[in-house]
Amino acid sequence: MRFATYCVAVALVLTPGALCESVPAGDSGATLIATRSIAAITGGRPINEITLTGSAKLPAQGSGTVKLSAFANGTSRMELNSSSGTTTEVREPQGNAARGTWTADGREGKIASHNCWTDAAWFFPALGSLAPSMNTTLTIVGREHRHGQLVYHLHAVNHKAGQSSVLGGRALSAMDFFLDATTFLPAATTFYTHPAENARTNLLVEVEFANYKNVNGVAVPAQIRRYQQGTLVLELDVTAVSVN
Repeated sequence: MRFATYCVAVALVLTPGALCESVPAGDSGATLIATRSIAAITGGRPINEITLTGSAKLPAQGSGTVKLSAFANGTSRMELNSSSGTTTEVREPQGNAARGTWTADGREGKIASHNCWTDAAWFFPALGSLAPSMNTTLTIVGREHRHGQLVYHLHAVNHKAGQSSVLGGRALSAMDFFLDATTFLPAATTFYTHPAENARTNLLVEVEFANYKNVNGVAVPAQIRRYQQGTLVLELDVTAVSVN
């Protein structure tokens, strides 16, 4: 296996100070599958920004509207409006690391740093770690059936700024992608979030994509469902797409 070596200075709860890390190149088969998936999503065109708008169902808060934006530089913004008020969540790069903020009901706060290592654009994998890069290790877990659908299962770890640091046997930046074995479009992605005060407690997040539509050559899921620990927490019906 080939390695690319880099040294970075990180300020992490787990491993503060300077860190020199070797980045495994992954396997060529995973890179090929991921490249085909990105091409299937984007139609081969570069995407710098995408915004999805539509309706949202939040079992804990009722229904409302949603606006999701993702940018090629690693920034994302989610705005949810419901009868309970407006909630926003912003993720953005900060030097070699990342940060996040939220607002809700007149309150605001920071997203725990250990919850900013996975993809900011969790709703649009083409602008996340599915895209092969020098900082990401992609490997094939296998071909398998997920909810009756044959998929390629890829595992990605982002090593930027030491983000491969492991707790409980899994990298905090790890993402798993499940790609339709025929179309190569993402059927689902999974990752872990954690309580703000405890990075060692893993809470499984599953995002499912369905009913893809072609919008100006870009494949966009019209339905997105997000689960946490097996419970549906957000259901989105996308009605408008802006690609820039």
